[in-house]
Amino acid sequence: YTLLAAAMGSHVAAPVLTPNLKYDPVADFVPIGITAHSPAVVIARKDFPANDLKEFVAALRQRGDAVKQAHGGVGASSHMACLLFTAELGAKPALVA
Repeated sequence: YTLLAAAMGSHVAAPVLTPNLKYDPVADFVPIGITAHSPAVVIARKDFPANDLKEFVAALRQRGDAVKQAHGGVGASSHMACLLFTAELGAKPALVA
């Protein structure tokens, strides 16, 4: 048996970043437990035209790629959270590591 402990970031990023991956990240693994919880917070500059999350979402949908969305680096949990959040909204802000 081989024991593999993988971070969500690398497990999700590997199929995108590595051509000819020698495993299927969906079919070859099963989740067996949660090892960590990483809370996230949405923040914006004081001059951003939103006072709450509802207004932030509306501005993000309206302004699209004119908005810059920062994250902790490609494959990081904050990057994955940004991608998931914006995919749910159908928004495409400019991502900045």
